[in-house]
Amino acid sequence: SADASADVSAHAVAVGLRVEAFASTLAPLGLAESMMMAVPNAFGKPTATRGSFDAMVISQVMQTLAQRIASAAAIENEVEPRSAAAAAALAAAKAAFDEATAAQLASARVFQEVSAQYEAAEAEKLRADKAVRANGTELRGLERKQTTCEGRLAKFREGPLATFLELRDRAAPVPEPEVLPAAKAAADLAAESAAEPAVGVTASAGDAIVAGA
Repeated sequence: SADASADVSAHAVAVGLRVEAFASTLAPLGLAESMMMAVPNAFGKPTATRGSFDAMVISQVMQTLAQRIASAAAIENEVEPRSAAAAAALAAAKAAFDEATAAQLASARVFQEVSAQYEAAEAEKLRADKAVRANGTELRGLERKQTTCEGRLAKFREGPLATFLELRDRAAPVPEPEVLPAAKAAADLAAESAAEPAVGVTASAGDAIVAGA
Protein backbone atom coordinates (compact mmCIF):
# COMPACT_ATOMS: atom_id res chain seq x y z
CA SER A 1 0.00 0.00 0.00
CA ALA A 2 0.95 3.62 -0.27
CA ASP A 3 1.33 4.05 3.50
CA ALA A 4 3.65 1.06 3.76
CA SER A 5 5.73 2.36 0.88
CA ALA A 6 5.92 5.74 2.56
CA ASP A 7 7.03 4.16 5.80
CA VAL A 8 9.73 2.15 4.01
CA SER A 9 10.91 5.23 2.21
CA ALA A 10 11.03 7.28 5.43
CA HIS A 11 12.93 4.49 7.17
CA ALA A 12 15.40 4.30 4.32
CA VAL A 13 15.96 8.05 4.50
CA ALA A 14 16.50 7.90 8.26
CA VAL A 15 18.95 4.99 7.90
CA GLY A 16 20.80 6.88 5.18
CA LEU A 17 21.18 9.93 7.39
CA ARG A 18 22.44 7.84 10.27
CA VAL A 19 24.91 6.02 8.00
CA GLU A 20 26.23 9.33 6.66
CA ALA A 21 26.63 10.65 10.22
CA PHE A 22 28.44 7.45 11.21
CA ALA A 23 30.70 7.64 8.18
CA SER A 24 31.67 11.22 9.07
CA THR A 25 32.78 10.07 12.52
CA LEU A 26 35.15 7.52 10.90
CA ALA A 27 37.20 10.20 9.15
CA PRO A 28 39.69 10.61 12.04
CA LEU A 29 40.48 6.85 11.95
CA GLY A 30 42.60 7.27 8.84
CA LEU A 31 40.85 4.64 6.69
CA ALA A 32 41.64 4.44 3.00
CA GLU A 33 39.57 6.68 0.75
CA SER A 34 38.08 3.70 -1.10
CA MET A 35 37.08 2.19 2.24
CA MET A 36 35.47 5.43 3.37
CA MET A 37 33.49 5.59 0.11
CA ALA A 38 32.23 2.01 0.63
CA VAL A 39 31.13 2.55 4.25
CA PRO A 40 27.75 4.20 3.54
CA ASN A 41 26.75 1.50 1.04
CA ALA A 42 27.89 -1.41 3.23
CA PHE A 43 26.37 -0.18 6.47
CA GLY A 44 23.22 1.08 4.72
CA LYS A 45 22.21 -2.35 3.44
CA PRO A 46 20.23 -4.77 5.55
CA THR A 47 22.29 -7.69 6.88
CA ALA A 48 20.61 -10.21 4.55
CA THR A 49 21.48 -8.28 1.41
CA ARG A 50 25.14 -7.53 2.19
CA GLY A 51 27.74 -9.16 -0.01
CA SER A 52 31.28 -10.33 0.72
CA PHE A 53 32.73 -6.90 -0.10
CA ASP A 54 30.26 -5.26 2.28
CA ALA A 55 31.21 -7.78 4.98
CA MET A 56 34.90 -7.05 4.38
CA VAL A 57 34.29 -3.29 4.67
CA ILE A 58 32.32 -3.70 7.88
CA SER A 59 34.97 -6.08 9.30
CA GLN A 60 37.76 -3.64 8.45
CA VAL A 61 35.92 -0.78 10.09
CA MET A 62 35.17 -2.86 13.20
CA GLN A 63 38.81 -4.00 13.41
CA THR A 64 40.04 -0.42 13.11
CA LEU A 65 37.57 0.71 15.77
CA ALA A 66 38.69 -2.11 18.08
CA GLN A 67 42.33 -1.12 17.61
CA ARG A 68 41.56 2.50 18.33
CA ILE A 69 39.54 1.54 21.41
CA ALA A 70 42.38 -0.66 22.69
CA SER A 71 44.88 2.10 22.02
CA ALA A 72 42.70 4.61 23.83
CA ALA A 73 42.32 2.24 26.76
CA ALA A 74 46.10 1.75 26.93
CA ILE A 75 46.63 5.49 26.84
CA GLU A 76 44.02 5.92 29.53
CA ASN A 77 45.75 3.31 31.68
CA GLU A 78 49.03 5.13 31.24
CA VAL A 79 47.42 8.48 31.86
CA GLU A 80 45.79 7.49 35.15
CA PRO A 81 49.08 7.15 37.10
CA ARG A 82 50.38 10.24 35.42
CA SER A 83 47.18 12.04 36.29
CA ALA A 84 47.52 10.92 39.90
CA ALA A 85 51.16 12.06 39.97
CA ALA A 86 50.19 15.31 38.28
CA ALA A 87 47.39 15.81 40.82
CA ALA A 88 49.82 15.15 43.67
CA ALA A 89 52.34 17.53 42.12
CA LEU A 90 49.59 20.09 41.65
CA ALA A 91 48.53 19.73 45.29
CA ALA A 92 52.16 20.08 46.43
CA ALA A 93 52.63 23.11 44.19
CA LYS A 94 49.44 24.67 45.54
CA ALA A 95 50.58 24.04 49.11
CA ALA A 96 53.97 25.57 48.32
CA PHE A 97 52.23 28.48 46.62
CA ASP A 98 49.98 29.02 49.64
CA GLU A 99 52.99 28.86 51.96
CA ALA A 100 54.93 31.26 49.77
CA THR A 101 51.93 33.60 49.68
CA ALA A 102 51.66 33.52 53.48
CA ALA A 103 55.42 34.15 53.80
CA GLN A 104 55.16 37.02 51.31
CA LEU A 105 52.31 38.57 53.26
CA ALA A 106 54.27 38.18 56.49
CA SER A 107 57.32 39.72 54.83
CA ALA A 108 55.16 42.57 53.57
CA ARG A 109 53.90 43.22 57.10
CA VAL A 110 57.45 43.09 58.47
CA PHE A 111 58.59 45.42 55.69
CA GLN A 112 55.83 47.87 56.52
CA GLU A 113 56.77 47.77 60.21
CA VAL A 114 60.47 48.21 59.43
CA SER A 115 59.66 51.02 57.00
CA ALA A 116 57.63 52.77 59.68
CA GLN A 117 60.49 52.34 62.17
CA TYR A 118 62.97 53.61 59.60
CA GLU A 119 60.86 56.67 58.85
CA ALA A 120 60.51 57.36 62.58
CA ALA A 121 64.27 56.95 63.07
CA GLU A 122 64.95 59.19 60.09
CA ALA A 123 62.66 61.87 61.52
CA GLU A 124 64.37 61.54 64.91
CA LYS A 125 67.76 61.84 63.20
CA LEU A 126 66.66 65.03 61.46
CA ARG A 127 65.52 66.45 64.79
CA ALA A 128 68.80 65.41 66.41
CA ASP A 129 70.83 66.96 63.57
CA LYS A 130 68.89 70.18 63.93
CA ALA A 131 69.49 70.15 67.68
CA VAL A 132 73.20 69.46 67.16
CA ARG A 133 73.47 72.38 64.74
CA ALA A 134 71.63 74.63 67.19
CA ASN A 135 73.82 73.42 70.07
CA GLY A 136 76.93 73.97 67.93
CA THR A 137 75.90 77.54 67.24
CA GLU A 138 75.15 78.09 70.92
CA LEU A 139 78.43 76.44 71.90
CA ARG A 140 80.42 78.70 69.59
CA GLY A 141 78.67 81.70 71.09
CA LEU A 142 79.47 80.49 74.61
CA GLU A 143 83.10 79.92 73.62
CA ARG A 144 83.32 83.49 72.34
CA LYS A 145 81.76 84.73 75.57
CA GLN A 146 84.20 82.58 77.57
CA THR A 147 87.17 84.03 75.67
CA THR A 148 85.87 87.55 76.29
CA CYS A 149 85.27 86.83 79.98
CA GLU A 150 88.73 85.29 80.37
CA GLY A 151 90.29 88.42 78.82
CA ARG A 152 88.31 90.64 81.14
CA LEU A 153 89.22 88.46 84.12
CA ALA A 154 92.93 88.61 83.24
CA LYS A 155 92.75 92.40 83.01
CA PHE A 156 90.88 92.52 86.32
CA ARG A 157 93.51 90.34 88.01
CA GLU A 158 96.35 92.41 86.61
CA GLY A 159 94.68 95.70 87.43
CA PRO A 160 92.08 96.24 90.16
CA LEU A 161 92.68 92.91 91.96
CA ALA A 162 96.46 93.34 92.05
CA THR A 163 96.01 96.87 93.39
CA PHE A 164 93.53 95.65 95.99
CA LEU A 165 95.87 92.87 97.17
CA GLU A 166 98.78 95.30 97.34
CA LEU A 167 96.80 97.77 99.41
CA ARG A 168 95.35 95.03 101.55
CA ASP A 169 98.74 93.56 102.46
CA ARG A 170 100.69 96.85 102.76
CA ALA A 171 102.20 97.23 106.29
CA ALA A 172 101.67 100.46 108.17
CA PRO A 173 104.85 102.69 108.42
CA VAL A 174 106.73 102.50 111.74
CA PRO A 175 106.54 105.94 113.43
CA GLU A 176 109.86 107.56 114.55
CA PRO A 177 110.23 107.94 118.38
CA GLU A 178 109.32 111.41 119.63
CA VAL A 179 112.35 113.29 121.17
CA LEU A 180 111.68 115.86 123.89
CA PRO A 181 113.56 119.21 123.63
CA ALA A 182 115.41 118.79 126.99
CA ALA A 183 116.47 115.26 126.16
CA LYS A 184 117.59 116.39 122.72
CA ALA A 185 119.72 119.21 124.29
CA ALA A 186 121.30 116.81 126.78
CA ALA A 187 122.11 114.42 124.02
CA ASP A 188 123.72 117.14 121.97
CA LEU A 189 125.76 118.28 124.96
CA ALA A 190 126.85 114.73 125.69
CA ALA A 191 127.95 114.32 122.15
CA GLU A 192 129.97 117.53 122.29
CA SER A 193 131.56 116.56 125.60
CA ALA A 194 132.53 113.20 124.27
CA ALA A 195 134.24 114.83 121.34
CA GLU A 196 136.33 117.41 123.30
CA PRO A 197 138.35 115.08 125.68
CA ALA A 198 139.46 113.14 122.73
CA VAL A 199 141.15 116.26 121.40
CA GLY A 200 142.79 117.00 124.78
CA VAL A 201 144.07 113.50 125.14
CA THR A 202 145.71 113.73 121.80
CA ALA A 203 147.48 116.98 122.77
CA SER A 204 148.75 115.63 126.09
CA ALA A 205 150.21 112.64 124.38
CA GLY A 206 152.05 114.94 122.03
CA ASP A 207 153.48 116.95 124.85
CA ALA A 208 154.71 113.82 126.56
CA ILE A 209 156.48 112.71 123.47
CA VAL A 210 158.18 116.08 123.15
CA ALA A 211 159.27 116.09 126.80
CA GLY A 212 160.76 112.72 126.52
CA ALA A 213 162.71 113.73 123.55
